[in-house]
Amino acid sequence: MEGRRKKEEGRRKREEGRGKKEEGRRKREGCQLSTIRASTGASPLPQVNCQLSIIKMLFTLNIKLLGGFCLSHAGRPVIGITTERLKALLAYLVLHRDIPQTRQRLAFQFWEDSTEVQARTNLRRELHHLRQGLPDADRLLLADAKTLQWNPRRAFRAGCG
Repeated sequence: MEGRRKKEEGRRKREEGRGKKEEGRRKREGCQLSTIRASTGASPLPQVNCQLSIIKMLFTLNIKLLGGFCLSHAGRPVIGITTERLKALLAYLVLHRDIPQTRQRLAFQFWEDSTEVQARTNLRRELHHLRQGLPDADRLLLADAKTLQWNPRRAFRAGCG
């Protein structure tokens, strides 16, 4: 009986340790209320903690917008999105994902003090940097000559456990 009790106690401690490790990993990856997950495929699954989420088997992009910007892919930080304006553009597209945004409107919204030509040039440059820094950008961003949009097929769903 004593051996069985010790085994049970040891197993319980290991499980508690795993739970603490998982909690620490989630904190490092930004898995909090303010996390948004975007997927490049498969079906949406709700998350245990309150967050906007979607998961695909192989690819997960986490975007934390509240309490500081954080972007990670497959558990690793994405370092290519560095400027505040680039972060703001990404956040704007994600938050307004249901409606294609005209390039002209985005250009004037982000560079309101610039000429139309300069504002559109700036937008093209930032979009180029966004595509370079964002993993799998061609699946996540829809762009044509007149509009930009976060891919609506990569929809978000609130999931509170």
